[in-house]
Amino acid sequence: MLGLAVQSATAGRGAFLSAVYCLGLGIPFLVVGLAFRQAAGALAAVRRHARMLTMLGGLLLVAVGLLQVTGAWTDLIASLRPYAPGFAETPL
Repeated sequence: MLGLAVQSATAGRGAFLSAVYCLGLGIPFLVVGLAFRQAAGALAAVRRHARMLTMLGGLLLVAVGLLQVTGAWTDLIASLRPYAPGFAETPL
């Protein structure tokens, strides 16, 4: 995220991207902190389903790996580019 902010067209846009990133990262923690009693029930539900969530995450990692090996990942990303016009592919 910081790399994208640094490479953005203007300092204002970079600051905006950084601020939005910080808000997106911090707001969930503030909400959980302010509504801890209500959030404790939701966190308990996550704990109950931890194995399923771990398996789902692993399946998603395998799926992305297979898409990358077959080259379908590049096609998928290319089809999603119109929805994020400000981003460009950067060479590694």
